[in-house]
Amino acid sequence: MEKYCKSYNELSAIKPDEYTGYLWVSNEDQYQTVNGPVDLSAYARNPFVVEGNLLSKDKKTSISIRHTGTGYIVSVFDLTEITQLPEEQLTKIEYLIHKNEGKVKFVQVWLPEKDILCADMEVLRPAFQYFDGFLIDNK
Repeated sequence: MEKYCKSYNELSAIKPDEYTGYLWVSNEDQYQTVNGPVDLSAYARNPFVVEGNLLSKDKKTSISIRHTGTGYIVSVFDLTEITQLPEEQLTKIEYLIHKNEGKVKFVQVWLPEKDILCADMEVLRPAFQYFDGFLIDNK
């Protein structure tokens, strides 16, 4: 999995760049959508990012941010590597956004793993999922 994802415990691991996605900040009652330059250095202390998902404008990187109460779990996914996987290892998932403002898209990645219950043959197991943008309803 290290080939596809790197984990960090600091927001400083995310380079300032242009992203689309959302950030839920601790002093806000709802998420903020992001569509452009993002610099997370403002959230080093308070207010902090509770949750966030970002997709780089060039679609080469997807970032997941989770605050654990004592620090961050930042997962940076290399989409140039992931998109080379066979289609049957990628499952597209969509969730309705709060107040039916559209859908948030994720891709679940399945990786082969030996299974002792299947005569040590490789089986596909869900390994992780990454943020893949929004589907917005333009009513």
